Amino acid sequence: MSRHAQPVTINRQRGIVLPSVLWITILTIVVAVNYASAVQLNTRTADNIKTSTLAKYDAISGIYLALDRLLSSPANADVDYRIELNGNTVSIAIRPESTKTSLNEASVDALRETFSEAGVEAAMATTLAARVIDWRDRDHSTRAYGMEDAEYFDSGKPYGARDSRIEDLVELLLMADIDPQLFRSLAEHVTIYSSMSPRLYTVTAGVHDRQGKQSYVTQATVQITGQRRRPYRILKWQHHNG
Repeated sequence: MSRHAQPVTINRQRGIVLPSVLWITILTIVVAVNYASAVQLNTRTADNIKTSTLAKYDAISGIYLALDRLLSSPANADVDYRIELNGNTVSIAIRPESTKTSLNEASVDALRETFSEAGVEAAMATTLAARVIDWRDRDHSTRAYGMEDAEYFDSGKPYGARDSRIEDLVELLLMADIDPQLFRSLAEHVTIYSSMSPRLYTVTAGVHDRQGKQSYVTQATVQITGQRRRPYRILKWQHHNG
């Protein structure tokens, strides 16, 4: 009896040990797969952060390279060119503000003409011109096609007209019927600065990857002062993903 007891015990132990080893193996594989996936995910995340950060600083570098060009030879007309940085293509555009229509100074007729040149249909150009005037003027009288406080509140807006100088082009988006697509069309033709502001430019640097996809855009409004100690001023920065 004792001779047969040991094999039975061993077999029973094997019956317990083998499933345990199998489960440990399975768990090890699962942990390994999850760890590998996490490492791969973290690697992709790190690569994306690296790519995004590189694109941002390539765009900023593009602004300063354009600024160096302006210091050497101020532009009187639109300038467009491309450079290569860190394997990315940076498209640079220099736009003199003096060639644009000032939202703070232009008459309703000048605004209407500018909006028409930007591709806005005639009736809408008339409406938008009136709304810009009502937005910036200090009175509360609504001109034809314009909007003052009452009209904004009646349309469900939680605000009224500014009734003072326009401080940023994005204020156009607060006016009725101007959506982001229309805003982009208008922004190329208008400025908030005085037509008398000397050597004032908007510089845009857009970064494109190897596939030609735009990934980051930086824009700066700069003024060339001509002073020895401070030859330029950067009045405003704007950054956004492409």
